[in-house]
Amino acid sequence: MTKRFVAVQRHYVRSVVAVALLGLSAAGALAVSCPVVKHTPPTEADKALLAADYAKAESLYKDALAAHPGDMDATLGLVHTLLQEQKVLDADEAVKTALAAAPNAAPLVTLRGEVEFRQGEPWVAEPTVIASYKLEPCNPRTRLLYARISQVNSRYATARQQIVLAHQFDPEDPEIRAAWIQTLPLAQRITEMESYLSAPTGDD
Repeated sequence: MTKRFVAVQRHYVRSVVAVALLGLSAAGALAVSCPVVKHTPPTEADKALLAADYAKAESLYKDALAAHPGDMDATLGLVHTLLQEQKVLDADEAVKTALAAAPNAAPLVTLRGEVEFRQGEPWVAEPTVIASYKLEPCNPRTRLLYARISQVNSRYATARQQIVLAHQFDPEDPEIRAAWIQTLPLAQRITEMESYLSAPTGDD
């Protein structure tokens, strides 16, 4: 039995576990009445990120973290900015630093999975998604990441299900909303996309 065959088998088993855990638990997540995420007004760093002014956003997020180490929103914003800048190694280091201080924070575990996914390692990101789900089943970013992993593995029905759940949990997250729009019928998709792009929290 080759190492490659064993690796493929392990990945298949992890995928089956993930589908069972996140897919079949969708009704369970709704049954516990996951609260809809409430966002604070966007900071100047958030606005810079949305406007694709990544250099400015990176600087502002770093300033925020220098003033308030461990700030979750600033950490998430910084890592997402670094990923947009293709600074994947820097994003990885930022996540490791944050996790060292808060290893059981579900948003940070999911963030690690996002970096792993961007590093081209969906088979590594999938168990990270499972770990994050166990910490917090109502985290919408966890659902979005699992949807992306499912798309890579051609599990399109599961991906759509997870995107719909993510949008129910957080309809204001720009990435989640953009992904959700792509699941809609074409006519509705056009209307929703126009609304999304004109919104203050939509992409520039």
